[in-house]
Amino acid sequence: LANLAFSNVLASRHSRDKMIISNACHPGIVATNLTKGVENAFWSILRKPIRIIIDLRNYLFAYTPHVASLTPLYLATSPEISRSKITGGYFIPIATRSEPSHAKAEDKAFLERLWQFSLDLLRRYPSVVNSKPHAAPDAHGDNAQRRSPEAKTERRRYERNVRC
Repeated sequence: LANLAFSNVLASRHSRDKMIISNACHPGIVATNLTKGVENAFWSILRKPIRIIIDLRNYLFAYTPHVASLTPLYLATSPEISRSKITGGYFIPIATRSEPSHAKAEDKAFLERLWQFSLDLLRRYPSVVNSKPHAAPDAHGDNAQRRSPEAKTERRRYERNVRC
């Protein structure tokens, strides 16, 4: 919902700016190993039935990760999207425009609160936003050596809050 709502706000705020295109997509149900954590949370007696249910759901309804990636790839690379300036849309598998099914996606008050919340996060953690994500990582896969001590402290605080 946040992805859809944020995309709608961004599209509406930049509707006259032809350089900014913002669309939301739902990849659908995807058959990945992300459910392993869910099944491990259950008692051992329920693990096998849960695994059977998840496997059956994946077999009957889920997209492979390869197929699920087609909609976001289409939105990011399609000449049709950029040429036609399609923005503020909602896309479902496989690259099909759809109407959002959640009422909050059109709720102006909710959209404004989400936008303000996002701006507040950006103001609260400026060094996280301004860090260089494409800098060469150190031996631990992090850019920590390139950050100031204040940025490192802020990053740790941010990561601690995200985990909670």
